[in-house]
Amino acid sequence: MDTQQLKQLAGRLRALLEDAAVEIGHSQALDLSASLVGLRNWPEVQTFPQRVQAQELDLSATARLAYRLANKYNHKRSSSELLQLLLPPADLQNAPTPQIWPSGP
Repeated sequence: MDTQQLKQLAGRLRALLEDAAVEIGHSQALDLSASLVGLRNWPEVQTFPQRVQAQELDLSATARLAYRLANKYNHKRSSSELLQLLLPPADLQNAPTPQIWPSGP
C-alpha cells in the first residue's frame, strides 16, 4: 500500500460513513485510513512510509479499522464487510493498463 492509496481509501471511508449518517471531515477520514496500516493518525503515515508500504489491504487491516469505527463513531461493521466495501470493483482490478505509446518515441 502507499500513501496515495490510503488517501483514496479515506475518501471511500468518508462516503461509507456519510451513507450511515456519520459526518466526518477530510482529516478525520485520513486518520481513520491510518488505522488500516496500524498507525494512529495521518502524521504517522507521513513519518513512516516504509511501514505503509509493507502493509496490504486484508482482513487484519480492516479489523483494525472496524475496531476504530466501533469505538469512535459507534459504527459497527465486520472486517470482511469493510474489506468488500473498500476493495475496488472486480472489473477495475483486472482492467488492462492502456498502452498510450507502445512503440515509444
